[in-house]
Amino acid sequence: MAERCFAFQEDFVCGSNEPDAPIAVRIAQPVGNIEPRGVAGNLPDDVAKIQDLLNQVKPEDGGSQAPNSSGWLNVDGLCGPLTRKAIWAFQKRQFPDRPPDDVVDPDQHTLYRLNQLVSPEIDAYLVGKAVGGLTTAQAYIAVAQKIVQLVLDLWQMPDVSFATPGAEALIIENFHLDHSTDRVRDLYQIQSVLNDMFTVSAHAPRGPFMRPAFGFITASPTQSSGQIDYAFCYAGGWKYYMGYAGTADGFPTKMRADYIYVTQRLLDTRSGAFVYVILHEMSHYVGGRWGEIDFIDDRAYYHRQLAKYERLSPYEAMTNADSFAQFVWQANTHTHFLP
Repeated sequence: MAERCFAFQEDFVCGSNEPDAPIAVRIAQPVGNIEPRGVAGNLPDDVAKIQDLLNQVKPEDGGSQAPNSSGWLNVDGLCGPLTRKAIWAFQKRQFPDRPPDDVVDPDQHTLYRLNQLVSPEIDAYLVGKAVGGLTTAQAYIAVAQKIVQLVLDLWQMPDVSFATPGAEALIIENFHLDHSTDRVRDLYQIQSVLNDMFTVSAHAPRGPFMRPAFGFITASPTQSSGQIDYAFCYAGGWKYYMGYAGTADGFPTKMRADYIYVTQRLLDTRSGAFVYVILHEMSHYVGGRWGEIDFIDDRAYYHRQLAKYERLSPYEAMTNADSFAQFVWQANTHTHFLP
């Protein structure tokens, strides 16, 4: 049964690449058969980048097989018939389930796959960076857990004096429990999600195959269009599918159901944004499956939909990924996450 996948796809503040970070090729505008679309593109610098990438891909993977003396495309920045044919051949080989559109778009699957084949070290770097970020994420979650426990104690023992005005306000701001019909019950549910997030952040194996609770996209994408997200996961993957050997369909890639995935779009993000993305995806990962009461959705983002974020009901806030990410972030940095 297909499940719904979630993606964090926002505009982060980008900084310079960290030391020794691999560089993914980027293009400013589409390259290829753009005339039917009526859009701008085929900038010489972009075309040359794609020609160079196609020349580096092995022929058996759909790399350039242009009939010139070298067998390669001329890296001349001109998007002629041979370059367009090479793009078509690459898409046909890599995305057999989708007709080629003969265009390489910025931040989409054809360019992503070219980068992945030419620079496989990108995958290893991102996995290392993500796993390293789990240490910070775990420390952040631990602080948030203490705040929740403190407020639980306060609400269950009102005659005991606790200095918790800031902690209580933080929970109310993000989960709106001042409007709850049973705030203690709801806070226990929030605590349960945070406890699961803490376990995931420990990178703890779980399930019959003892697979780690973190992964990276390694399978070929199944389509050549559609924007690549920063990160995504299978809803409830950790809770329900850990150790599941199959793949999840219905998303731009055939992905394992028991992993959180990070992508090349995170290469240039600052460390704080990387940690925030992990926190956001963790809440989807440990929540329920589509249609279940504990299913954690993307109902509103604080930094893009503030008015909607503030209007969420307690139940909606408790099942909103950005509410958990913002709460954990604020508990540690004393500021909102604002890209």
